[in-house]
Amino acid sequence: MAIRLRNDPVAPAAPVRLAPVALAWTALAVVASGLVLLPYYGDQALYAVIGRDVVAGRVPYTGIWDIKQPGIFLWYGAVDAAFGPSTVVTRVLDVGVAVLTAVLVGRLLRGRVRPAVGRCIPVAGAAVLLLPVRALDLGQVEQLAVAPALAAVVLVVRGPSTARAVAAGLCIGVVAVLKLWVAAVPLVAVVVWLLATRRAAALPAVAAGAAVPVLAVTGWLAVDGALGEALHTWFVGPGQALAQEGARPVGRLVSGLGRYVLVTAPVLVLVALRLPAVRRDRDPLDLALLAWAGTGLLVVGGQLWWSYHWVLLTPALLALAARQLSEHRPRRPALTALALAAVPLLAVGVASPERPMALGNGWTAESRAAIADRLGSAPTARSELAAAGFAPGDGLYVLGDPTYQLVADAPVPVRLNGWTPELFTDAQWDELGVDLATARPTYVFLENIYAEMATTRGNTLLRMLDSQYEQVRTSDAGVWYRLTDQNEGD
Repeated sequence: MAIRLRNDPVAPAAPVRLAPVALAWTALAVVASGLVLLPYYGDQALYAVIGRDVVAGRVPYTGIWDIKQPGIFLWYGAVDAAFGPSTVVTRVLDVGVAVLTAVLVGRLLRGRVRPAVGRCIPVAGAAVLLLPVRALDLGQVEQLAVAPALAAVVLVVRGPSTARAVAAGLCIGVVAVLKLWVAAVPLVAVVVWLLATRRAAALPAVAAGAAVPVLAVTGWLAVDGALGEALHTWFVGPGQALAQEGARPVGRLVSGLGRYVLVTAPVLVLVALRLPAVRRDRDPLDLALLAWAGTGLLVVGGQLWWSYHWVLLTPALLALAARQLSEHRPRRPALTALALAAVPLLAVGVASPERPMALGNGWTAESRAAIADRLGSAPTARSELAAAGFAPGDGLYVLGDPTYQLVADAPVPVRLNGWTPELFTDAQWDELGVDLATARPTYVFLENIYAEMATTRGNTLLRMLDSQYEQVRTSDAGVWYRLTDQNEGD
């Protein structure tokens, strides 16, 4: 046994090195700390307004209408009931769902990729999911639905038990309650996996699990007398909305798809390299992932082509890319090319003017004010409400951004909310005018773009405003009408 004397030199300690994965998580956490300050976009404000009413007992579709399934309103309403009207809490949960989705990709591939690749999957997936998001994207139905959708695939892939098949079906049912057509994505992936692995006997268990959330929601709506209107909205409404002029501008498709390709470029390159192996080997997991991507593409193509729809494809593409990276170790030139392809993703995440990082990430009061003012409409809504003379307790209907409704803490006074009226049918435009004539909220606000639209499609609405309201304010935001004194006393 060697004895070290007091004066013997001591070998210097090895330098402490942060693991690259831990460093990446730290950097991503810094970015995410700004994301939780993102204000609501119009969609999220609408989810919060309707969600609050639905949780309080207002019946969807007959009492308050929107074309979506009720799951998203139940989610926002439950968060509001549990934590109060806090956008920060909702955004923290949104970020958490994105991280959970990335972790589930890693769980799906555990034991199917090299350990070094497996350790990188969650943080790389979280980066792809979070770095590009804007106020418009975070908290959308698709972003929330991919977590239970992926959980369904993980459950059937990681174990063959009947209980797992039922649980997978439950996850698919949850997706259906959030957005019916999106449920086709995990459903097809699960079916392909079960058929490819000769486990078709598990399909009834999956179907039984999926039926539970769907039957719970349809039963609730039936008890409240809203099931007929709900079914009409779900199965007839989308076709009516898509038939409206300008519902799906090609520019929106090109812009959204182009942005998605730009920020997922390294993932798409690896997926393209993976396709020959998928065709050759017909690995069940690869086939299920390809079925997910293909079905997701059809679902996106059948909608309104908003940029946030494309996130449906991301989990499957991430998994296919990781499989390629694991099985074919790229040489240095290929790694350099992949790193260069990732530059747009990093640039968008850090420097885009639509991102909190470009505005100081909320680390100072001035930065937080800039994020609220430049990335959201709540400051404008507050100033407009004050300038129009709105007081707490006044009724309000907004044809346009529901942030006004949220800031005013005023429920939508009629069945039809005023967000995206360009998708209204002629009958809905007429219904809006008739219902407002009966409800007579104190104020009606028409955003400029919709005030112009009303001149061609909202004749009933304009006649009602002429007879019962007076115009009290015009601004760059829109036109304000106030109920006339004689109508207030009726």
